[in-house]
Amino acid sequence: MNKKIYFKELVILFVLSVGLLSFGFRGNDNGGKGGGKGGSNNSVQLKAGDSYRMFINNLNIPMNRTGVMGDVGVFDPETGGVTSGGKFANVVFLFSGGFFLSGVTNGTLWSNAVASASRIADYVPGTVAGGRNDSKAQLYVLRASEGDFAAAWDEWRDAVKLGAYFYDGDGDGIYDPIDKNGNGKWDNTEDRPDLIGDETAWCVYNDGTDPALRRFNDVSPQGIEIRQTVFAFNTKSFVGNMMFLRYSLLNTGTVADVIDSVYFGVWADPDLGDANDDLVGCDTTLNAGYVYNDGDDPQYGAAPPTFLIDFFQGPKSYIPGVTFTDVNANGVWDDGIDIAIDTAHYVGGQVRGIESYPGQQIWDCLHLYITCRVIQLTVIQIPDKKQETTCSEKTVLEILLILVHGHLVKFVAVLIVQLLIQDSHTPVTQLPMLGGSITPL
Repeated sequence: MNKKIYFKELVILFVLSVGLLSFGFRGNDNGGKGGGKGGSNNSVQLKAGDSYRMFINNLNIPMNRTGVMGDVGVFDPETGGVTSGGKFANVVFLFSGGFFLSGVTNGTLWSNAVASASRIADYVPGTVAGGRNDSKAQLYVLRASEGDFAAAWDEWRDAVKLGAYFYDGDGDGIYDPIDKNGNGKWDNTEDRPDLIGDETAWCVYNDGTDPALRRFNDVSPQGIEIRQTVFAFNTKSFVGNMMFLRYSLLNTGTVADVIDSVYFGVWADPDLGDANDDLVGCDTTLNAGYVYNDGDDPQYGAAPPTFLIDFFQGPKSYIPGVTFTDVNANGVWDDGIDIAIDTAHYVGGQVRGIESYPGQQIWDCLHLYITCRVIQLTVIQIPDKKQETTCSEKTVLEILLILVHGHLVKFVAVLIVQLLIQDSHTPVTQLPMLGGSITPL
């Protein structure tokens, strides 16, 4: 059934996981060594500038302020020099990560992307209104270890001006992180930044790259802003092998009030140690794709991990007849008139909590395409399903949405690198980290 749904908010959680063949971890069991900006040292920074390396747990992944994950040269405390690539156990598993976006504007089909390995860079720093030269358009970093009312909390004011979230403790709609009672501790009646987990990095970018500078130079900017949040937890549990990404999409309306038939696809070029022996599979029940080795790897050795990307939470939407009873038959949800059949629950983090939306539901991802660098064919067994997957050059998971002027569409992705204690032939669906309901936010 073809439904046209106008999403106000979309949340997708992607999980990148590397799973080993025993119950021990080959990573940094004591957590990461902290982040660092793209300079010559790994000192604590507030605004991180153009690039940043998140290394708060067993994942060591650099990023920049235009959506590139992995393929960014940043100082690496594990090597003492500037390196690139997302690493686990000091071995690269992710060459580059990003996304593809396509849609129809005023009847014209378009597509853009952040996919550095394919030489596609259609996004520039900053908001559409502020432009790429806005000095505030940087990576903003929050760390739980710095404590309440740290200097980064105050610098978050600039992030909020660019569209970042915050907890509005006093309910006045203004971000003002002040210790009102002077007790040195944050109280729930006081404002605080959108710190999720033990470390959070935030930036905003837009599709403002000039057509002449694009790989596909017949596509013009569509006035789309993406507000990106990356967060992780410093823990010895399997959550310490995860990194979460939240994307918030905004149609600024500079080109069209409605951008229709929009597909957002998570894109990755994984190199699981040696790039020449990688295999891929997908689990349609989990909306997940993964990369693995069927045997030893020249770099990871006898127990190579599995790298997984999962849509953890999809969009929430009103669907007449499915999520609510359309009492007045006007095709839209009306508070106080229509009757809710379903309720969507959006996870906003430890502090912002879980919000409920009667009459809506959370959608799963609609499309899943998995490929890898090696040209081979493998068959992955899935409960009640058999999925044949060919390998090519990239990994893409997609979700369909519609962008309406002024409506923010949010989704979250998780990157997980997990080492498990079973052999490399263990199906991902049997890995304990994916078996139950995981709510690490």
